[in-house]
Amino acid sequence: MKNTVRRDAARSAGGITLVELLVVVAILMLLMAVVTPRMQPALEERRLREAARMLNVYCGSARNRAMETGRPCGIRIHRDGNRPCAAVIDQVAVPEPYAGDTLGALASVTTYTIEPDNEGNPNKHKLTIQIQGGFNKKLVKPGDRIQLNHQGPAYTITSVDDAAIDAEVDARDVCQLPWPGKVGLVPWPNNDTSEAVPFSILRRPVKIPPTPLRLPTDVVIDLQYSGTDSDFAWLNTESTVSITFSPSGAIDRVYWTREEKEDETGDAVSEEDKERFSPCAERLYFLIGSRTGVPRQNPDGGGDPGGDDPDPGGVDLTAGQPRNWEDTTNLWVTLNPRTGLVTTANVAAYTYDQTTGECEKDETGRPGDIIGSRYYARLTETKGGQ
Repeated sequence: MKNTVRRDAARSAGGITLVELLVVVAILMLLMAVVTPRMQPALEERRLREAARMLNVYCGSARNRAMETGRPCGIRIHRDGNRPCAAVIDQVAVPEPYAGDTLGALASVTTYTIEPDNEGNPNKHKLTIQIQGGFNKKLVKPGDRIQLNHQGPAYTITSVDDAAIDAEVDARDVCQLPWPGKVGLVPWPNNDTSEAVPFSILRRPVKIPPTPLRLPTDVVIDLQYSGTDSDFAWLNTESTVSITFSPSGAIDRVYWTREEKEDETGDAVSEEDKERFSPCAERLYFLIGSRTGVPRQNPDGGGDPGGDDPDPGGVDLTAGQPRNWEDTTNLWVTLNPRTGLVTTANVAAYTYDQTTGECEKDETGRPGDIIGSRYYARLTETKGGQ
């Protein structure tokens, strides 16, 4: 009798059976199968918001650095191979202008010619400049700009030798200024070496120490639709894009840098095309979306979803999949050119009416065009990253 009671007590104090354990595991797996798909949109939206917040903070850090140091600083967006998107961003700074290694370093123009531009018009002014005094050619690279006598245009440097610099500028940027030792308003001498004058070399932005920003997995800046109000894809080029802030906090310039030595036709890339810059007077829009929402690129870069496609991971336009600017869970991060401040807004389900010049809510729940997609961004209605 005692043995029977003892066995019953041991059985009641033991763990669960294998069958009971399998039942519990099956229930948990069933719950996960039901709940996970419901949570997926929320997780994706969280990654998008986090990416917008990270870009906001990174831009703000570069802007603050520019205001603290008194020289332009900014961000550099690295294009993801041949895909029109980016997930890695660096901080950059414009080095101090270089005026030679010695106090008395001077520059003289030894040759001056006018050559035709790409359209055959005589608009390209070319100079050969001889440097007198201490000069470190390692600090100067093609694409930097040189200004002579602290006046006139800044000429784009095309090549650098031990003490000689070749540079050029578009004739439309040349102004007539008094030149030391010459009579009249002529920019450069035609037949002899110019007077030696001070010079200043304005260098391109260079990478600075902060750790590069890497956006969350599968989240990118969709460059195909990132740009300004007048040019929807202003930032979609084959180049690395740098955006600098001035010491006042406003956007200073936008730089495009091409690393390739040849273009898509096999021709050599000119120094002018390797490095170019432009002031920015319009608001900049960055589209934060998914990598799979970036349109596919065909071999010739045309973006045609048909035919041979080396990039099957992109959105298939023929299947009706939404592009990033059509997905209302995606975000626009906006830079104000006058203040440099950053705002964030959702993609808006609006369509631009060309007749009225106004945006109207689209009944399909998707934006009808880029203008409508940026409706909230233009209103500076912030969300997520702000």
